[in-house]
Amino acid sequence: MLRSLYILSEGSWGIKSSEIFADLFFTLSIIVTFSLFFIYQPFLYLAVGLEFLVMGGGLYFYLLKKKNQIYPIALLTQIILTILLVPIPLLHPILAVIALLCGSIFYVIINQLYSIRLGLIIYILFFFFLWDMLFRLMGIPLRADEQTSLFFPGRGAQEANTLGTNFASPWLVSHNQPNPLFRSSLEFLSTYILIGVSWIAFRRPLLFVYFLGWLAIYSVMGVPTGNIPISWIVSFSSLSILVHLAPGRNFYGSFYISIISFCILVPVSWLAGKLGISPFLVFLLFFPIEAILVRVFLGK
Repeated sequence: MLRSLYILSEGSWGIKSSEIFADLFFTLSIIVTFSLFFIYQPFLYLAVGLEFLVMGGGLYFYLLKKKNQIYPIALLTQIILTILLVPIPLLHPILAVIALLCGSIFYVIINQLYSIRLGLIIYILFFFFLWDMLFRLMGIPLRADEQTSLFFPGRGAQEANTLGTNFASPWLVSHNQPNPLFRSSLEFLSTYILIGVSWIAFRRPLLFVYFLGWLAIYSVMGVPTGNIPISWIVSFSSLSILVHLAPGRNFYGSFYISIISFCILVPVSWLAGKLGISPFLVFLLFFPIEAILVRVFLGK
């Protein structure tokens, strides 16, 4: 049994983990970041933010009524982080409701029936991607206006079409199909988000290995398509480790199981790069692999 556990968040009312303060700082940082985005461009986040708040509250009370293990800080973090990671053109009110509803239903069912601990954010991001693809295939336009720029304090207005190769490629677009306007809110901060989250994400030196794991995945993914700028890789890795270490991502985790998951995903990422598959899908695949291994080896 792979029992070398690290506990990043405790999934119950009785908080036993000494990492609770790290979780609080993480949540506070995400709230402050979202608040700054909201203050300067409220029209972009108001409708979706209210929908997520109302439906997230409904999910919270449903889980509470069913006496499921629940961690309010984690739920809040997962919801806000989802808004920041979803590409801005997908922040359409109707699409957001559908994605959040489907994500919440699958989160409850898979958690209850199979005890596979996946963070809510993984389900919601997946259904944003899936429903957007289905609506486009049906010819139904459910996308918000693409933002050519996004204002952020300290950096001013960041123009999407001027970020170039020194910044992250869009989440939902493969390297062979670049679209500089199709970015999430956090991608406008690009590699600079690593500076802002490093004091939380690297609270344990050992967990820096996870960042190296994400670097390896995206580096290998770029091999079939040619040389990819290191800043592209660093930015994607910093976004990924945000989700990896976010409160509520898992009840328990094992360092060794995470390393095994990285090893499994490295050859998959090479194949995805060769086929021109979006890095976003490779990112999503990591978490089910890890969750299943945690369930099998740790029984959690």
